[in-house]
Amino acid sequence: MTKKKIYCFFCLTFLLFLVHTESVLAANEWLKPGTTVSCGNIKNIPSKVPELSSSLLSAVQVIVPIILVIMGTIDLVKGIMSQKEDEMKKGRTALVKRITMGLVVFLIIALVKLLVNVVVANDTVRGSIVSCIDCFINNSCN
Repeated sequence: MTKKKIYCFFCLTFLLFLVHTESVLAANEWLKPGTTVSCGNIKNIPSKVPELSSSLLSAVQVIVPIILVIMGTIDLVKGIMSQKEDEMKKGRTALVKRITMGLVVFLIIALVKLLVNVVVANDTVRGSIVSCIDCFINNSCN
């Protein structure tokens, strides 16, 4: 296998360990009648679905920037180890670009969460699509 494939394999394995896994029998918990929420005008949504979506969004908000910074640092170290001025310059630009991309990912998700919170706070109709989006982004279902 190439180094990229090995790196991707280890990253995916690491991400799988971060996700809390439950047994297959726990899927029945999702279908219990008492554990449902309503989202806008939609009724009987299992409560685990909004929890999972908000958890995944929060994980993406944190994990993606960290991975991008680590990859940029690896590029910079490769450039420094090669002791070529051109490679060092490429490593620095790659690090700056990846830090910028990580900040953009983090800030976009934070801004979306903030905007949804502001709109929901001013929302007079609780059965609207905005409250449904809030349910899945912030896990604030009624």
